[in-house]
Amino acid sequence: MFFLGHPDIMCGIEAAPRKGAIKLEEFTMRNTTLKKSLCVLLAVLMLFGLLNSTALGNQRHPFTDVQPDAWYNDAVQFVWENGIMVGTSETQFSPNATLTRAMVATILYRMADADVAFEAIFPDVAEGRFYANAVVWAYHNGVVTGFPDGSFRPADLVTRQEFAAMLFRYAELMGYDITVSEDFGLDFPDAGLAANWATSYLEWAVYNGLITGTPQGELNPRGTTTRAECATILMRFVQTFAD
Repeated sequence: MFFLGHPDIMCGIEAAPRKGAIKLEEFTMRNTTLKKSLCVLLAVLMLFGLLNSTALGNQRHPFTDVQPDAWYNDAVQFVWENGIMVGTSETQFSPNATLTRAMVATILYRMADADVAFEAIFPDVAEGRFYANAVVWAYHNGVVTGFPDGSFRPADLVTRQEFAAMLFRYAELMGYDITVSEDFGLDFPDAGLAANWATSYLEWAVYNGLITGTPQGELNPRGTTTRAECATILMRFVQTFAD
């Protein structure tokens, strides 16, 4: 004779009841009720965790100068969520502000998840500035270069062709595909305005859909790049190469 859980239930047959004994039917009912209660509790906890996680994952960026219907809103949300770009303040993104060399170095430094110590390479890049270590990293990895006079010029504005060159060098550094079809060309009326050194970089950027034409259908290679445009290009870059 062997016992199944309760000493009064032997081989599934109810023994003679004693005072305080639990009958088989009552035991089964209680056991079933307990299981149901635990399942309900577990489901509630899982649902709460899912809702909480979803709420956190769908948190909107804090920038009051980026409206939900702005053409760059999704891009700003993307770069903010992924820690690629931050605001110019806690509540401002400054989408129409122009990209600088210091900003680009810092952005690519974040994307690479790099960490380097400061070195005094350029006389106009002082230790402690927000971009100082990023410039050191970018310089040593060939992502950015200095000027013939030995300066870096961190506040200089970045043109579209310069941004394409920096992104290309970063992609090459990270081992991403930098090939372009041999028969591909820049089909823009102002493509001839691109500098000779920048043509191959622009072809790569356009070929991969990172840079597209302006609303006027132009490439505008020597035009500056806004932070909104930068966010959009970076979102395309990550989705194309890093996903």
